[in-house]
Amino acid sequence: MNLDQIYKKCLSDIGGESNQDIRWYLHERPKIISRKNFFEQTVWAIWAGGKSRKAAEAFLKHGEESGFVWDFNNFGSWDRQHLRHFMEKLHGRPVPEQAYKRWQSLYDISKESTIYSNEDDFRN
Repeated sequence: MNLDQIYKKCLSDIGGESNQDIRWYLHERPKIISRKNFFEQTVWAIWAGGKSRKAAEAFLKHGEESGFVWDFNNFGSWDRQHLRHFMEKLHGRPVPEQAYKRWQSLYDISKESTIYSNEDDFRN
């Protein structure tokens, strides 16, 4: 079996173009990266790993209800106390180590994203 056959078999096995993730990737996803969509996709990748889509969506909705915002500027502007309060509200006290590390990574990424003056600077 060659690589093209493997690709076609895998694509077929996950539903091809009827799979909403495949449709999004091929037709809807932003073609030019911005800090906004980079942050949103990073949040999803960090929190969806190892979870079903339904579980990841439910968790992130609960995160929103606990104060998370899908805006790197806003999230990156929080001070450490605000970040800790959010994590404790979402996860309880003490915050599990893995959850702490994931939120800390997103916080660092959002802060780093704010140093660029515009999207072209970010992409370069």
